[in-house]
Amino acid sequence: MKPKTRKRLKKIAIGFCVAIIALVVLLHFFIGSIVKAWVEDFVPRVTGTPVKMESFNFSILTGKARIKNFVIGNPEGFQTEYAFKLVELSVNVDMGTIFSKKLVIDEIRIKGTEVIYEFGITTSNIKEIMKNVKKFKKSGKSGNKEDDFPAKEGTPASKGRMVQ
Repeated sequence: MKPKTRKRLKKIAIGFCVAIIALVVLLHFFIGSIVKAWVEDFVPRVTGTPVKMESFNFSILTGKARIKNFVIGNPEGFQTEYAFKLVELSVNVDMGTIFSKKLVIDEIRIKGTEVIYEFGITTSNIKEIMKNVKKFKKSGKSGNKEDDFPAKEGTPASKGRMVQ
């Protein structure tokens, strides 16, 4: 190989490594705000309700994720402040299994959940949210072509990734 070509390949390899490191660092610092913005934009389209999340944190190095103050509001016409509230959710994933066939989740902690089931004249807030979710799924915008419900007992399970 010519010295010029070798030098050029070395520069490309170094540039690629620097770009990967920069991407990991950017993800580490900005993934929380990216996920929070995505959730607050996408989930309302699915549920047909306002959605708020105070914060989302994820550490690529430790595999710890935390959601604080996640609230799903009510559909129009209901009086209570929200339908669902989650004060905090913490998940600890074994990062050594992130690309394996079996993802290992070491811990899940849920603090402070509230569900307000409000009756309307002919329906409830939860029924309306579920109707919106089903309508969204049937519209094809979810990207999931499976049925609304998981397979019935006795049918073979899908050959997806295992979670422990």
